[in-house]
Amino acid sequence: AGIDLPAAATADGKKIAVVEDDSLERLSYTLEEKDGDLILTLFSRYAVDHAAEIVRAEIAKRAAFTVPAGFSTTGTFLLDEATSSDGLEFLCETDRNPVSYRTGEQVTFRGSLLRNGRLVCVPKFSWEYRDDAGKLKAGAEEGYSGQIILEVPGCTVPGSGRLTVYPLSKKGYRIAALGGVTLNAGVVFDIEKIAAAEEEPADFDEFWNGKVAELLLTDPVAEAYYDVSGRDGWDVYSVRISCPWGPAYAHITVPQGAEGSSLGIRAFFDGYGVGSTDYMYYSDAICVNVNPHSIENDREDAYYAEKANELDGFGFHFPTREEGYQLGMLMRDIQAIRFVEKEFADRWNGVDITTSGGSMGGFQSTAVAALYKKVNRLETSITWMCDISGQSGRRIPGWCPDYSDTSAYYDTCYFAARVTCPASVYSALGDSVCPVCGLCAMYNALGGEKAITFKQNATHGYLGGTYNAAYTVVGDPVDIDPMYREIPVTGVAVYFPDDDERELTPEEKEIAEITAKLEKDRFVTIEYDNSSEITAERLEGMIKDALTSKYGLPEDCTIELERDQFGDLKRALSDWVSGTAAIEKIEYTVRTSSGGHVDSVYKVMFSRK
Repeated sequence: AGIDLPAAATADGKKIAVVEDDSLERLSYTLEEKDGDLILTLFSRYAVDHAAEIVRAEIAKRAAFTVPAGFSTTGTFLLDEATSSDGLEFLCETDRNPVSYRTGEQVTFRGSLLRNGRLVCVPKFSWEYRDDAGKLKAGAEEGYSGQIILEVPGCTVPGSGRLTVYPLSKKGYRIAALGGVTLNAGVVFDIEKIAAAEEEPADFDEFWNGKVAELLLTDPVAEAYYDVSGRDGWDVYSVRISCPWGPAYAHITVPQGAEGSSLGIRAFFDGYGVGSTDYMYYSDAICVNVNPHSIENDREDAYYAEKANELDGFGFHFPTREEGYQLGMLMRDIQAIRFVEKEFADRWNGVDITTSGGSMGGFQSTAVAALYKKVNRLETSITWMCDISGQSGRRIPGWCPDYSDTSAYYDTCYFAARVTCPASVYSALGDSVCPVCGLCAMYNALGGEKAITFKQNATHGYLGGTYNAAYTVVGDPVDIDPMYREIPVTGVAVYFPDDDERELTPEEKEIAEITAKLEKDRFVTIEYDNSSEITAERLEGMIKDALTSKYGLPEDCTIELERDQFGDLKRALSDWVSGTAAIEKIEYTVRTSSGGHVDSVYKVMFSRK
């Protein structure tokens, strides 16, 4: 790569070569003459956009940009500070393919905070790393290099590890203006050895085969059948289908003009929640999207709000295996597929049935593929209830029911062991809802042709943004994709002055004088009934009103209160007893319209009515 030098810098219009060298310290560069060429070497590809700044700075040191043979100089530069969430992403890389580690092998993570592809900095990073052997490490690092490099020990058992990193202000609070941007990353150790932590119930097949046999004795009949408006080129229906476990409600779409016996069936299942299902459109398939609950589709919001209240916590309680909420859910799913087979027999090709879904929909798609043997293709992602025995204390926990003798009949890993059709699986390496270890155990249990894709920097339902990376495991035995980018373990952040030591601009000095006057005032008293009445927005507005009305703060300034600090404040308020009061110093930041900022405090007395 090359950049043009300013016209005044050189008489011959030369360019300067820009080279990346990750062995350099972060935020450092070298500039040298070699065989008549000028070469600028930067520590990272994310620093390349700073090349022009460095050249301008070096030019300013000399009258003309002419250097003698063999000239060489080094320097450091500062990054822009991240002050908003616009274009902001937190990229993580590991020193190897993240799903290729072996038990006990050390892992090196490098996190890079990027705005539109360029490194930006924050005062601090806090981090937490835990693995499936129960080890937990945490700490904080300076963030003025825009990067954090961590070395962690390898997991001592087959499983996974997950790293979470948060940007912090210099006071150690989460930075509200950054919109919650977080690094979420993971690694896997001995992937092919991961299995469910507990053995399946001995009568698992007896139980489920009995339920399916009971279902197959019933005829799937349309109790209500509505032809609804949909996309041009498709016939669209909303159907209520008879089922012993309560009627199944589904949307069905059929491509118009399809030849007889030419279409497959694609069954879609929703994630955790209460509402109406969507309509799915595939030109080569009859699509059926089944509501996970025995509730109507296409109703008003108030209807679903009432149902959500009635169904609060559904799927988390298993008094007996017969009373598992998911039993009726799965039976309705199968019944809806049977209805499509029967109703559209003239257009179905008689062979192809695909089940598809994510999260709770992934649980349903896997279980239906296991229980209804006509299914010949499974697509499941960020799948729920995988290895609930492991998540109930032995491994990194997720969000799922507790493991018990009754909930064990609903573990997705045990259903996966009954799936023999081709299957594709997707897992997010930063997923805290459906942890990656469970997805690996489920994948390993699958009995047919299979492939699993992992994405780094991705979480539950979030695909990782611009800088995500995908890693695929195909076939059996496991074949790890060798494409990955090695990262360096060297590099330290350059010194960056504490915010209190930096030289303020004239505008910032004026605002600092205004905030100092407010700080010297007596405290302001707020009476309240309970802590929920105190909001961060209310405090920010109160501070701005005081600064603008009494001391002349410009109206275009904004007030920012760190949300973590406010959370601590609310927790403290909830502990105070009636009739007492307490004085708190509220830390806040004033930001100017031109990008400057001043930190200050405001004293508030909180008193219960």
